[in-house]
Amino acid sequence: MEKELIEKWLICKQEANCTFADNFQYENNSLLKGNTFFLSKLDIWEDFIVAIFLLTVGVASIVLNGLVMYLCIRKVKKLVSCDFYILNLAIIDIVMPVFGFPLTIYSSLNHQWMFDEIFCTAYGFSCFFCGVVSISTLAVISYVRYLKVCGVKRADSILLHTKASLIGIYCYAGFWALLPLFGVGAYGPEPYGTSCTLAWKGYPVFVTFFLLGCVLLPVIIMNLSYGKIIWTSKMSRRRASVEVRKSGPTLKKRDSFLIKV
Repeated sequence: MEKELIEKWLICKQEANCTFADNFQYENNSLLKGNTFFLSKLDIWEDFIVAIFLLTVGVASIVLNGLVMYLCIRKVKKLVSCDFYILNLAIIDIVMPVFGFPLTIYSSLNHQWMFDEIFCTAYGFSCFFCGVVSISTLAVISYVRYLKVCGVKRADSILLHTKASLIGIYCYAGFWALLPLFGVGAYGPEPYGTSCTLAWKGYPVFVTFFLLGCVLLPVIIMNLSYGKIIWTSKMSRRRASVEVRKSGPTLKKRDSFLIKV
């Protein structure tokens, strides 16, 4: 019913033949007020399911990431380089459930984005920024694990620059997230209308470079790092098996286990 009303009003506005009754119905229908781009494209029951899903995910994210933050802060003096990246990941992953999800949940329950365009831009910026920080942190974690497991030369000296790398992650994410605010790209409503994100249409150059620099590059780093870790682990087990066979039958089971480890 509501979708039919929206479609009818949009058609009559485009054809400039809206009657008095049509305009009266529009003025008195909260679903049609404001920017029609912010009207939900989903059915009411679908918006309700989205709200329940986001609420469930948000509560789980806050509890689990909060637990990680609590444990890291409690043992902050014992944290190593990789632990600080995990702490950073927990912090950035708790931002959106706390500050962003309530806006989308409230909008879904009302079947439209309930805030103005400034809030839409701010919401899209925060989602974009947090997403880039998150995937960049995951890429750095994979690289740090590669350095530790594979015994790369000068690994210890590289791992000492944890703070610098974290600052670099936030600067990198800030660079990409600020570009749409200066006209290189844009933020706008999601296709379903009750949330905001990066405008994927109309800015092909920016979207292409974003996908290459903020999605493809981190994925390549993670695949190469964990691939090298798996290869190193296999080679280590193979060398351990050779040592066990060379040691002869007098080798004790405990010693054999320790060599494999």
